Amino acid sequence: MSSLTWILSYTMGLRDFVSYYFTRVPDGTAEDGRHGSVPAIEALSEANARADVEKMQREMEEIKKRSEVLRREAEAAQQRLQEEEKQRKSTQQELEQKKQESAELSVRLREAESRLTAQEAELLRTRDEADKHATALEEHTKALATAPEAEAEPFLSTTDSVSEKAVIALVQDTNAEIHTAAQRIAESYKYTAHKIDASPQGAAAREWAEHALGRQMTQLLQETDDATIVQVAFQGTLSMYAHWAARCWYFDLAREAEVIGDIYDDVYYHMRETEPLAVARRWRALTRKHIQSVVHGDSDIAAALVPRIAERLTDILLVAGCKAPLKQVTETMKFKFMDKIKAVIGHALEINRLIGQEALASDFEVTWVSPEEAYDPTWMADIDIEQEAGKKDAEDLVRVLSTTELGLGRMEKVKNDGGSEEWKDSCLVKPKVVLESMVEWDGEK
Repeated sequence: MSSLTWILSYTMGLRDFVSYYFTRVPDGTAEDGRHGSVPAIEALSEANARADVEKMQREMEEIKKRSEVLRREAEAAQQRLQEEEKQRKSTQQELEQKKQESAELSVRLREAESRLTAQEAELLRTRDEADKHATALEEHTKALATAPEAEAEPFLSTTDSVSEKAVIALVQDTNAEIHTAAQRIAESYKYTAHKIDASPQGAAAREWAEHALGRQMTQLLQETDDATIVQVAFQGTLSMYAHWAARCWYFDLAREAEVIGDIYDDVYYHMRETEPLAVARRWRALTRKHIQSVVHGDSDIAAALVPRIAERLTDILLVAGCKAPLKQVTETMKFKFMDKIKAVIGHALEINRLIGQEALASDFEVTWVSPEEAYDPTWMADIDIEQEAGKKDAEDLVRVLSTTELGLGRMEKVKNDGGSEEWKDSCLVKPKVVLESMVEWDGEK
């Protein structure tokens, strides 16, 4: 039984006792009131009763206080029970959550173990393959080490199928095409001494002629009606463009005044001095091949170059006082002589390929002499053979009027008497030239 229940039962019993005490009839009391001690007894009883009542009141007050304390304790206990229940439920919920997380972790652990097992198996398989490849690589390395020279031979070889005779023959064929084209064009027109047209086109033609052919040839063209002089000018122009096309690493007539690829020449010459000669020549061959492929692709290079060259030949006709109208000259050049010009450039491009991409045993170089350059019989040939001996003994400086045919040179590395290597230049074909001395400036040739 709880403390609160006991207190309530005790209080109710005390109340019943008091009620009984004040309502009972005292023993020995006569109905008729004949005893004389009754008042005293009643007074005593009342005093006792009053004392008892006061005592019981005090006890009831104590009981009330005790009851209040117990009530508060009961409420506090009840609150603690509620909090403990709440805490228990929270703990239970947390426990359930942990159980769920544990189950999920168990699943993930099993999956990780499964993946790890698969990866270990894959690792073993990869190691087996790596061991096989390593073994094969080691065997291949050993095989290469036993024959390095044989492997490098295709790259380092300086032997080729390009013969000196073949290059000489190609240069001579080019010169024949130059002569034929120049003669055909020059003989197709009539000329007269004149003043050059003052139009912009005439002025531009004269300016180009003075720059490319020299002032001497430009003045001679203006003052003569001889087709032979025009032919020489044509040969000089065609040989100049053929020389340009035979040397360039790639082709751009917008830069006709320079040899395209001078920087490549500089690199090649530097490589020849610092690298094995076979490596330098192989670099030259591959670079020429691939740079032309990148820049020009499969296009017809000769067909692209011919129209500009035809314009320059037309300029010569303007300077030479061609009697035909300019439109007729242009049309004739376009439809009648394009194939002749293209044949010259086609031969020059073949020289470019042969000595630039194919020749590995030697360094060939196509030669051409600039107008007004000093004549050197060691490297040049005068077309006027009869006067050759006299020019050697002449004290005055003799200058070149125009080049009519290309020459060919070769550079080789040879050992001198001291055992060191040096470059040796050989002249295989001398470029043919017309000298200024052929012309007597008295009004007649």
